[in-house]
Amino acid sequence: MTTRREVIRAAGLTAMTGLLGACKPEEQEAAKAGDRLLVRHENGLGIYAADTGKWLAAPAAGAINGTGLASVDGGKLLLRDAGTAVISSECALQGTWTPRATHGEQVALVSGAHAATDVYRPVPRTQTSLLVMRSGKERKRFDLPGNLEPEAFSAEGDRLFILDYLPPKAPNVYRVRVLNLFTGELQPLQTKQKVLVPEGAEEVMRGQGRQSVYGGGILFTLYTHQGDHQHTGELLGVRPGAPNVHSFIHALHLFESWAVCIDLPAPFGTSGSQGHTIAMSANGSTLYAISAEHGAVAVIDPNELTVKHTRAFTPSKGEASALVMPDGRLLIGAGRQLTMLEDANRDEWQLDFDLRGLALGQQLWAGRASGVTALQWDGRKQLQRNEIPGLVELRQAFALR
Repeated sequence: MTTRREVIRAAGLTAMTGLLGACKPEEQEAAKAGDRLLVRHENGLGIYAADTGKWLAAPAAGAINGTGLASVDGGKLLLRDAGTAVISSECALQGTWTPRATHGEQVALVSGAHAATDVYRPVPRTQTSLLVMRSGKERKRFDLPGNLEPEAFSAEGDRLFILDYLPPKAPNVYRVRVLNLFTGELQPLQTKQKVLVPEGAEEVMRGQGRQSVYGGGILFTLYTHQGDHQHTGELLGVRPGAPNVHSFIHALHLFESWAVCIDLPAPFGTSGSQGHTIAMSANGSTLYAISAEHGAVAVIDPNELTVKHTRAFTPSKGEASALVMPDGRLLIGAGRQLTMLEDANRDEWQLDFDLRGLALGQQLWAGRASGVTALQWDGRKQLQRNEIPGLVELRQAFALR
C-alpha cells in the first residue's frame, strides 16, 4: 500500500538500473547490498538493512514524510533520516503519544497508543490532545473538542491539516480543517479562490483512506467508499456533481490550504479498498489510480486535477501496490501477479508468493508474508530473499548513500 509522500529520483535510479542490467550475478549481489527498506511491521514502522538482515531502526509507532521518519520507542521521540537511519533529534516524552505527521524537524503526535490504527481509521473519542514537537523540543500543545487526526503539515510548517471525524463517538464521515499553530484556531479550508469555505459548505465525505502520494505541493490521497458524499466543489458550483462515484482522490494543497476531489469512474470503489492503489510519476506529471481487481488504471493530470483516460490490464485480486519505474513504465502488483505497463504494451509475471508492497532502491523489492524478495524483471529472476517475521507491508526502499 501506500507509502506516504514519496517521489522516485529518476536520474539517479535510471543510472543505477542501467548498471545493474550490465552486472554479472556476483556484481548484482554487491550492487544491491546497500538498500535500506522501510517496513510496516506488526509493531510499527522500521528500517531494515537488506545487506545485513538487521534492523537499523526497530519497528515502533511512527509517521513518515519523504525520508523523514518520526517514531516513539521506549518513551523517546526519535526523528531519523529513513534512508540512513541517522537520528537528527531525540527527546523524552511524558505520557503516551503516537506520531501522526512530520515535516522537516516538526512532528505532530496524538495522545494515546494507536499502533494498530492510522489517521484514516479513527477510534471513537470526543476530545483530542495534540502535541507538536520541533527539533526535539515542545512547540505547542492543544486540547481540542472532537475526534481529530493530524494528516499533514502545511508547506511552511505553520499550520496542521486535520481530519475531523463526525460524529465523534461513531465516526462515519470526515471533513478536513486547518489548525493554526500560532493561534490554536481550527478553521475550514479555503476555496481555490483563497476564500474561506462558508459555514455549512465544508467538504464532508464518507470513505476509507487507502494511500497518499505527494507532488507539486499537493497531497493526493486515494479514498474508496460506498454511499453518498458531498464535495465542496459541488456545493459551491466549482465542479459538476457526480452522484454515482464510489472512489475519489482527495487533493490537498499544502501551500494554499484548499482541497478538491478527483472523482474516479466506475468500476473504482466497487470492490474492496485493499485492491486499490495510486502512484506518481518521477517528474510529477502523471498520477495513476489503480483498481487491480477490475484491471483498471485511471491516468490523471495532477495539475488539471482531472482524469485524462483509463486503460485495462489483466485483473488480479489481492493487496494492490504500484510504482512508476525511472523510465516511465508503470508496475502494478496484486495477489501473485506483477504487471508492467508501457504505452499500449503490457507484460506480466506470476510470482510464487502473495505481494505485500513494492519498492525500488538499487533493486526492485517485493514484500511478502514474513519477508522481502529482490526481483530482476528481465529474465524473471528472484535475486535474494530476506525473512522478516511480522512484516505487514513493504513501504519504501532507499539506496545506500
